Amino acid sequence: MLTQLVENVFEAVLKVGLAEHLGREGGGGTSLGSNMCNGIRMKTVLTQIGPVDIEVPRDCDGSFEQVIAPKRKRP
Repeated sequence: MLTQLVENVFEAVLKVGLAEHLGREGGGGTSLGSNMCNGIRMKTVLTQIGPVDIEVPRDCDGSFEQVIAPKRKRP
C-alpha cells in the first residue's frame, strides 16, 4: 500500500513537471512542429521502502529533464 502511494506521488509530480515544461496540459500540441507529450516509459526507482515501478512521461524532442527520475542514471 505504501509502495502504491509513493508510485502515485512520483507519477503526479512527473506529469505536472512535463505539463509545465510543455506549457500546457497533456499532449494538446497546436502545430506539427511543436514539442508535445510522446507517451510514457517504465522506470524502476530505488527508494527506502524498496524498488518502485513508475511511468515516466516523455516529450517528442527529449528536452524534458526531470530531477526525480533522471534519464540514464543508476543509484
